[in-house]
Amino acid sequence: MENGILNIQAYTSGKKEEIKKNYVRKEFLTSSLARSFRLPEGIDVSNIKAHYRNGRLYIKMGKANTVKQMNKKVKVQ
Repeated sequence: MENGILNIQAYTSGKKEEIKKNYVRKEFLTSSLARSFRLPEGIDVSNIKAHYRNGRLYIKMGKANTVKQMNKKVKVQ
């Protein structure tokens, strides 16, 4: 979280090896992902939580507890 923007980055790598009688095959995989989201005003940035389950990223954030007092004078005619 930086300047009202939530940045999400993920990196993965792996390798696969197949050994047969006549050959050996090796594969290597590396990938990355980056996303940025501008959050609306009023989000409590100190209480953002995230967890990863079953291939999905869950992000939980709540509203800030700021209550704005509005004072307004109304003239009665």
